[in-house]
Amino acid sequence: MADFLKDNLRPASFRGVAFQIESTDLETGRRIQVNEYPQRDKPYCADMGKATRNLKFEAFVIGPDYINQAENLLAALEQRGSGTLVHPWFGSLKVNATSCTVAFDKGLGYARFSLNFVESGELAFPAAAQATQAVSRAAASALEAQSVFSFANVFKVVGFVNNVTDQALSMYGTVLNVLGNPAFALASLTGYGSLLGNLNSLAALFGNPLSLGWNFAGLLNLSGKAKGSGLTGSNAVAVPIVRGLTRMATDPRLAAPTKPTFTTNTSNQIYNNHNAIKANTRQLLIVQAVGLSSFLTADVYDDTLALKNELAAAIDAETLSIDDDDLYQALMAARKAMWHDLTERSRNSARLVTLTPVDVLPALAIAYDYYENAARDLEIVARNKISNPGFVPVKPLRLLSV
Repeated sequence: MADFLKDNLRPASFRGVAFQIESTDLETGRRIQVNEYPQRDKPYCADMGKATRNLKFEAFVIGPDYINQAENLLAALEQRGSGTLVHPWFGSLKVNATSCTVAFDKGLGYARFSLNFVESGELAFPAAAQATQAVSRAAASALEAQSVFSFANVFKVVGFVNNVTDQALSMYGTVLNVLGNPAFALASLTGYGSLLGNLNSLAALFGNPLSLGWNFAGLLNLSGKAKGSGLTGSNAVAVPIVRGLTRMATDPRLAAPTKPTFTTNTSNQIYNNHNAIKANTRQLLIVQAVGLSSFLTADVYDDTLALKNELAAAIDAETLSIDDDDLYQALMAARKAMWHDLTERSRNSARLVTLTPVDVLPALAIAYDYYENAARDLEIVARNKISNPGFVPVKPLRLLSV
């Protein structure tokens, strides 16, 4: 143990001026506000944060030129502002020098210092910043409302023959089956796999298109349920869902139906209803993708860039199929808010780098060599879809930069 300490101690210095240390006292801890109340035997202690570190120690310079060394150290101590203190035990610290006493011993040829340092803080002022996540969720909510209003202006079964109602019910059944596909967006986590049971409750609202639209929107509501659920705090869960929602919004099964060549009032309304149901579904999927994207941590730049590009492309594709100006504006506002949110929050995120192993190695060996942390082997395995973690092939790997 003594050899370890001796080999790892760092030469002491302040602002680059070297000196020797005999002993050190460090004053630290927590800032506690003790609150005492009348007629109560026990106080309440409020933790106000970490206490400022104060270092007090005896130092000396020695040798034929000890006077010059002492003058250099005094000049460093009297210099204005904070400086870097290199301490044998505590490493490099940004500190401000406070009081100091020095004594010269001509007979022994050295100068002794009693030094006091206080840990430097940061001068930070309140700064105005836009809550990009909240803006993105608000834009998603506005798009949801506009999509429901647009749907309600088109969908109609009252005053038409029963076939119009039957066809609308059949289309809702088709849409719910598509959304409940187990292969879609981790359907077991979204809850979309159980939507088909709501078909009768939707049919009961056919006479009130606005209520029908809001009811259907409530069935697809993921971003509103995200807080406190498995959809937040884990990008491993949320990212595949956002991508699934985005891709489903451009799925051919939800594309606009083919308009009939020869139409009657009945066939024309059947087409309008089908088109309105599918368009409303696509737009509500985009709403959920935009809303849920605001809960992602955006801690990997490359992944976030790919995600926002996919989502922006889905929104762009949807704008090509609508003729409602208000709906178009809502779509573009959601696109802008989502793009700005993910861009701002991923600006300083980790980047992906490419590394090719020199030989077939276990993933934990690669993790230790690159990160100095063997516990990150599963991260490498998952990101690169490695089938056998014990034998990582010699091929380019994508690794996080930090």
